[in-house]
Amino acid sequence: MTGDVRIKVERAPNRCPYCHDAVRVSEEAWVACAGCLARHHAECWSDRAPGRCAACGGEAALEPPPPRARPVAARADAEATEVPAARPGEGAWAFGKLLVALGIGAAAYHALMKAGIGQTSALFVGLPALLAVVLLLTPAPKTTRGGALKLISMLLAISGLIFNEGIICILMAAPLFLGFGLLVGWLFDPGRSKGPLRAVALPLVLLTGLEGTTPGLSLPRDEVVAADLVVDGAPADVARRLAARPRFAAPLPLALQLGFPRPTRSRGEGLAPGDRRVIHLVGGEGSPGDLVLRVAASGPGFARFVVEADRSHTPHYLDWRWSEVRWEAAGAGRTRVRWTLGYTRRLDPAWYFAPCERWCAELAVGYLTRALAGPAQDATHGGVPEGGP
Repeated sequence: MTGDVRIKVERAPNRCPYCHDAVRVSEEAWVACAGCLARHHAECWSDRAPGRCAACGGEAALEPPPPRARPVAARADAEATEVPAARPGEGAWAFGKLLVALGIGAAAYHALMKAGIGQTSALFVGLPALLAVVLLLTPAPKTTRGGALKLISMLLAISGLIFNEGIICILMAAPLFLGFGLLVGWLFDPGRSKGPLRAVALPLVLLTGLEGTTPGLSLPRDEVVAADLVVDGAPADVARRLAARPRFAAPLPLALQLGFPRPTRSRGEGLAPGDRRVIHLVGGEGSPGDLVLRVAASGPGFARFVVEADRSHTPHYLDWRWSEVRWEAAGAGRTRVRWTLGYTRRLDPAWYFAPCERWCAELAVGYLTRALAGPAQDATHGGVPEGGP
């Protein structure tokens, strides 16, 4: 072939030069000429056996790119490739669901507090289950378990501002909220039928959420923890330390620094029946307050305190009831001290909070034994005005 070959493309670059119909690149098979890049229907290219370009006569063909990599025609007169469009309003739906869940959660929280069951399973199990149902059943596009967990996590993150909760409360509640939110989300997941399982699991979640709301639905709450420690000093030295005004210069265990009320100052001394200790506690999300202890009984190597009042935020979690210290010689210049604490658990469900509170109480009784019966009390006591820091 001699001379110049002129190619005329009718308006749209996606028009097949053989049949002159449009080539819908996203819907049908097509072939492009390697020489002039004219696009043909695959059938049109094959019909001109052994396969030639209807525009320039070239025989070499280019393989079409993968469907997702095909560019969308930019010219207004070209046939546009259809691509899935983002659903309108998805962001608004998500934000709206968050507001709905936040409003329901706040209303439910205050209702539980007003009813006096804000430390029961109704809060830590029932409320997350309610939030999960709201988030999963509110009409919205692409509702998933992951979306429910994301929104519950957001609610937990801002609960300190909305509900005035401290970090320790959020940390303690997060596993329950997320766990029951995930469980309810899985039960309601439309991807797989769970009819029989749902019929059994949902009543169990409901019953778990009612624990603690009435005395008949409460498990035993009284707990006792103890710590044994051998300290330097004779029994007489330990008795003198315990009779002195308590000082809390020793650092608290890390877990007890996360938001629990902590002692800052105290007043009172003596181990005779009727002697009192007043310990000022600060921290947590509540207001500072005093813990008042009275010596109920004492004797050689023995002292028992009872709690007369606790105006700190500690009763939000548990009620201290009594404290007992016993000590005896454990060799030359050494004394074995056993400190026992009795308290009443305030939080439900028991299967979750009882071990958590027991662990924290064990840390507390160990701290008391080291700080008040050990040599640290000798180093910090003396020369400090009554009621000082």
